[in-house]
Amino acid sequence: MHSRIEDYLKGKSFLITGASGYLASNLASSLKKISCKIRRLTRKNKLASLEGNAVFENVQGEISDRIFFISRGRLASMSQKKIL
Repeated sequence: MHSRIEDYLKGKSFLITGASGYLASNLASSLKKISCKIRRLTRKNKLASLEGNAVFENVQGEISDRIFFISRGRLASMSQKKIL
């Protein structure tokens, strides 16, 4: 990844839906090198573990669940969902 892109993404938070899928898993793998926060949403119980500079949170659920709506530019609380 280009260094200017990495600098821009540092410190940001991301929600990756369909995290067990091909595109999403490759995206997470690329982002793991950057100091950011990544929430991976999946319907499945298991996700491959990733290590890197990023902080990962794995959540099992559906994007259609009300709790995942984006509100005021921030992700809504996920405290009611099962965290893997």
